[in-house]
Amino acid sequence: MRSTSRGSYAVDDQVIRGDLHLVKVRERGMERLSGIPFLVMSETTGESHVVVTDANGQIDTASSPSMPRSSRDTTWSCSSASTSAR
Repeated sequence: MRSTSRGSYAVDDQVIRGDLHLVKVRERGMERLSGIPFLVMSETTGESHVVVTDANGQIDTASSPSMPRSSRDTTWSCSSASTSAR
């Protein structure tokens, strides 16, 4: 919290990590597509990562190690994610 020139207070936003889950399929036939890259970018921090669908056409960052926090344009493959119990 910080004070402003008007004597009021402002609170800065706190950036937190979220998870995403998606399934990439062909438009016709709903065939799952593997090896499809997606660029995930934070407009707040400018950080970006490339995530790639696994053999089942899925990306699920919740069941994987954390995405690298300090690198930019890092390729991260969901097929290498650990799926063991937490």
